[in-house]
Amino acid sequence: MAILVVTGLVRRFGALRAVDGLGLSVETGQIHALIGPNGAGKTTAFNCISGFLRPTAGRVELDGLDVTGWPPHRLVAAGLARTFQVTRVFDDLCVAENVALGVRSRLGLNRRLWPGGRAVSTVAKSTEEILDAVGLGGRAANAASQLSHGERRALEIALALAVAPKLLLLDEPTAGMSAGDAGQISRLIRKVAHHAAVLLVEHDMDLVLEISDRITVMAQGRPIAAGTPDVVSRDAAVQEAYLGQWLPGEPSC
Repeated sequence: MAILVVTGLVRRFGALRAVDGLGLSVETGQIHALIGPNGAGKTTAFNCISGFLRPTAGRVELDGLDVTGWPPHRLVAAGLARTFQVTRVFDDLCVAENVALGVRSRLGLNRRLWPGGRAVSTVAKSTEEILDAVGLGGRAANAASQLSHGERRALEIALALAVAPKLLLLDEPTAGMSAGDAGQISRLIRKVAHHAAVLLVEHDMDLVLEISDRITVMAQGRPIAAGTPDVVSRDAAVQEAYLGQWLPGEPSC
């Protein structure tokens, strides 16, 4: 079953078509990568899907519901969560408090000054489970500002998971990471896909080919190829679009 269906998505900035006719679908339990050279329109597409930009034309469906142009808070309530190229966490709070905020929001508790004991216990248990799932259980009491770059990325994913999304959008989750940290995030994404479908933008092509079930390739705002990693990596249009940046079988840049 498709959790996300995007049809004919267009986003114009004046005469510039940053996204021009994008279509894709993401199935339950699937990791779907959206890739392309710099300036291809990937992040603009992400922003249209996640409500940070309103599409000029086209349709976005989330779990069968037309959510085109919905603001981010409505999309979160409908089951969509996302991360960003620049990690966004609450540095002044400890790791557990970061995740607890998301859990409390999901349970409708953030506006209650004195939640009952059962609610407090539920938040604590859910927070612990999420932190264990992303490998931060041992860092729960540390300030978020004390985490390494890779750990901060994991915490941002934990914050997204705290709202129990049906679909998780990851915008360059391994940007700026060492090979070791990137490997940990790769394993985490695989684990996340057991609970939520994943749509990701990522420049590490080795990682994309390794973990993706399906790939959509953009160039100059338009989709130029889609399919399994094996099919996409052999596509002549994809190789031409990446000429000078990356070719299948070559080190990614």
